[in-house]
Amino acid sequence: MSTYDVLFWAIKHRADRRKRYQVRWVVARQQFAESFINKALADSFRSGLMKAARSGEPFDEVIGRPESQAREVSWFDHAREYVARK
Repeated sequence: MSTYDVLFWAIKHRADRRKRYQVRWVVARQQFAESFINKALADSFRSGLMKAARSGEPFDEVIGRPESQAREVSWFDHAREYVARK
């Protein structure tokens, strides 16, 4: 399912972690977070999410990402599919 109900929080700094900057957002009242090593990466990721929301793109309620990013296949999933085919 997809929704347009998306809220973004400010980037959170966590001094006690290796990945110190956390991007947090809410999709259909479910919280999501992604951590990054530096603030520039976190800000870039957050601005990508916000750009998708401003352009009217629906977000997937399960993974919390815009539908354009939801279709992307991770490297691990790609490798599993490859091994299954062989």
